[in-house]
Amino acid sequence: MGRVRALVCPKCGAESVNPREFRCQRCACILESSVDISHLTIDDFNAMRQRRDLSIWRWFEFFPVRDRTAIVSLGEGTTPLIPAKRLGAKLGIANLYLKNDTVLPTGSLKDRSNSVGISVGKELGFDTASVISTGNAAASVAAYAAAAGMRAIVMVPKGTALSKIIQSRAYGATVIVVDGRFDYEVADLYRSAVKELGWYDCLSSNPYRVGKKSYAYELVDQFDGGVPDWVIHPTAGGTGIFCMWQGFREFLSLGWINRLPN
Repeated sequence: MGRVRALVCPKCGAESVNPREFRCQRCACILESSVDISHLTIDDFNAMRQRRDLSIWRWFEFFPVRDRTAIVSLGEGTTPLIPAKRLGAKLGIANLYLKNDTVLPTGSLKDRSNSVGISVGKELGFDTASVISTGNAAASVAAYAAAAGMRAIVMVPKGTALSKIIQSRAYGATVIVVDGRFDYEVADLYRSAVKELGWYDCLSSNPYRVGKKSYAYELVDQFDGGVPDWVIHPTAGGTGIFCMWQGFREFLSLGWINRLPN
């Protein structure tokens, strides 16, 4: 079982006593979830690698979920590494691989984040998950909320691709189309609704959306205990690359790897 510590402010070090609060009451910085892994040994690592569950939850002990019964999973994780030989030859890289996350349940890397985030939301007793999005995050939140038995509210700006709206609605989400700019009118309305209606906010400011740490765990496993020299990841809001780096650092702190990627 995971050993969840608390939500901690990375700026001032304050701990939150409210697991539903995502920002530090002292300095307003976004909080980070903290999990105690100090008890894990190399035997635990080997046992994790032998688990039949090939989703991200084979690494359960590294995620901020207290009870396995709260896990919301659609089978996300352990996506294939595809050798990119021709591209590698063109770039002068002998062993270049592409990690194919298009095979995740909704076709998006967001599934890693939302599997963990929605699991915690379910554990905390929320009944409605929400997100503001123009793309993949909307469909992913909708799918995982449905799997958790939660309502999903997706807020999008007018002009959002119809395919994205259809995908979210296919998973059962209520899609609210707002006539306004994404970063202004839509965002303002969304923040007000979350505060007033008590929705479970699934934006990247949610400290429990750390499922992308699984990139690090999977890569070490797929390289049979080795560490890639370089990892290139799309930045966007930075959550993915931050969580992946956090995952590698966790393995390093336990002595399960001997270096970090560049």
